[in-house]
This record gives sequence, structure tokens and C-alpha cells, in this order.
Amino acid sequence: MMIEVKNIFTGNSESLELSSDVVSRIRKKQHATGEIMMAPGLFDIQVNGYNSIDFNDDELSVEKIEEVVEELLKNGVTGFLPTLITNDPAIVERNLELFNRAVSGSDFIRRSIPGIHLEGPFISSEDGFSGAHDKQWARNPDWSLFEKWQHISGNRIKLITLAPELEGSLEFIRSCTKNNVKVAIGHSAAGPKEIMEAADYGATLSTHLGNAIPKYLQRHNNAIINQLAEDKLYTSIIADGHHLTNNLIKLILKLKKSKVLLVSDSTKFSSMAPGVYKTVIGGEVVLKANRQLAVSGGDGQLAGSASALYQCVNYLSREKLLPLTEAWKAASLGPINYMDNILMPSGNKNMVLFSYEDEALNILMTIKEDKCFF
Repeated sequence: MMIEVKNIFTGNSESLELSSDVVSRIRKKQHATGEIMMAPGLFDIQVNGYNSIDFNDDELSVEKIEEVVEELLKNGVTGFLPTLITNDPAIVERNLELFNRAVSGSDFIRRSIPGIHLEGPFISSEDGFSGAHDKQWARNPDWSLFEKWQHISGNRIKLITLAPELEGSLEFIRSCTKNNVKVAIGHSAAGPKEIMEAADYGATLSTHLGNAIPKYLQRHNNAIINQLAEDKLYTSIIADGHHLTNNLIKLILKLKKSKVLLVSDSTKFSSMAPGVYKTVIGGEVVLKANRQLAVSGGDGQLAGSASALYQCVNYLSREKLLPLTEAWKAASLGPINYMDNILMPSGNKNMVLFSYEDEALNILMTIKEDKCFF
């Protein structure tokens, strides 16, 4: 079977030859005629769970990890960082070991999960800044504890989100940098001096900027402005229509430009029906029909996302916040490059085919290592 596709970055037309759900040949053509778009695989650096599976649950298993890999592939994600948040240390250690086992047991899983994102427990316990994280487990940075967890993970923790105002943070950031672990600022009440120092010591990213923030802030001296003003920081955002206003997204894009990375911050609820649910972390949550996920009785406090990464790409394009090509790049090549090409696409081995009609983006097929996922 031959499929005519159009490369979204070059505009060139190509023909894909499929046999038994395997790509056997790719031919380039001079003129773009196909209505099916082709782009590099998406790479999500913040995935808490998916398809009713929670990476922070004490019932997580290797089989469930493998299931999430396949479900994300069907939605265009050819690589991601599973994200473990502030939690009971025993559960963190159990699940780090599970990821190590899953990745060690399969080259395909290893190339889909090239690292782990540890979001906490070294975060602020102040109201608002802690977000939906369980404050009882929040603590100051502890390098010996991190080394223990890194050993359990098989040295797979590649990104950590922390609050740089906590005691011991700067030396912790320096140690992470020396050991090739990226450091992000998030769930933090840090002031401008603390943010600047964290960047000088090696922090390079703001995690889901604009979220895990109290509703009311100082006008001129607040966590959003201070992180936007630090030129050394990349910024990740959740563009699902709920976490940020369009005007704030516009400002972030104008100031950070190519340093903006799209993340889904997806949870187990990303493929579930609207309703009220109990969670391992965060207590009771409400998933609305519009896909907003909030803490029950939390005065609108969000509890992660119920959207897939391609839907965030779609949102930026539909709302005219970014051209489709730039939005896709912010969710694919951008985060791959930020993570030092941790999942560098090899030739045409990681691709997504999708349609884009009436401002609706629909994933048709994902090709990873020449294998097709529908």
C-alpha cells in the first residue's frame, strides 16, 4: 500500500510504502499533493500517566508501563519521560525500580522511555505552590536520597523539578549538573535572586510555568515574571485550554520564543469519561466534560491534565497562538534538543501521520522504527 504524505516542515511530498504494517520504502517527490501530513514523533517530558494507568500508583506494573508506551504511540508520542511526583518514598522507590526493570527488559521500551522526570519531593509546601502534590512528603533537597533513588532507577532520572529557595538547593543543583541531570524550577516560591542563582548553578527550565502558583500574587515581583525574566531558562507550558490563558501563552511565546516546550502533564484520566474519581495523590478529583481536571472542592485548583500532547499542539494552532509547524516543533524537536538529543530521531524511523482539517488535528498513524501504530 502506498500513502502520499506532505512533510510539514519542508512542504515536500513523499510516498510511504507499507507492507504488513511495516514501512518498507520512502520515496521523495517534487510536488506536494497529499492531504496527509507527516512530522517527527512527539516527545513529552512530563507524563504522570495515561489510559487509566497512574505512574504514581502502588499498583503500577511492568505490563502497565508497556501498555502506556503503546497507547501513547497511537497518539503520536514516540518518546516520553514518565513523571513521578511528590509521594510516599516507598512508592517512589518501588516505581523507580519498575521503570528500570521495564526499560532494561526491552530495547523498544528503552527507546520509548529514555529517562525519568522526578517532579518533587524537593518542592515548596506553601499553599498554591505545592499544587496537587501531597505536602506531607515535601522536603528539602537531599543528595544522598537522590543518589539512592538514582541507583534504584538504573541511573535513568534525567530531569528533576525542584524549588530553589529550599535549603541546600544550590549545591544540589550543582551536583545534578555534574551528573548530567537536567534541573527545572517548579512548585516554587523563589524570588528573583534565588531564581538567578539557580540558573547560574545549572537550572535550565521552568516546569509548567504559570501553574502550581497561588491565585493571587504581587503585581511586580512574582514567580511567573521572575522566571520569564531569566534568559537562561527554557519554559514548559501546558496548552490544553485550562492551565493558562491565551494572553499569558502569548507573552510566554514572545519572550521565550524557541525556548518554549509543550508538555501534556497528562494523567491517568486522559482517556477516561467525565466524573468524580479518587486518586492516589491529590485525593478526590473532578473530570469535567470539557476535559478540565480539578481537585474536588479545591476552588478550581487543577490536578494535572486530561489532554494528550497532540491536543496541546492542536490548541495552539486552532487559537492562532502559533503556526502548526512551530507548535509541532515545540512538542517534538524542541524537547528532544533540550534533553541533549536524548531521543534523536534516526532518519525516518520516528514519524507521525495526521490530518488537519477544519482546525482539528487527528493522528492517523505513528511510525516508530519502521513499525506502524494506529
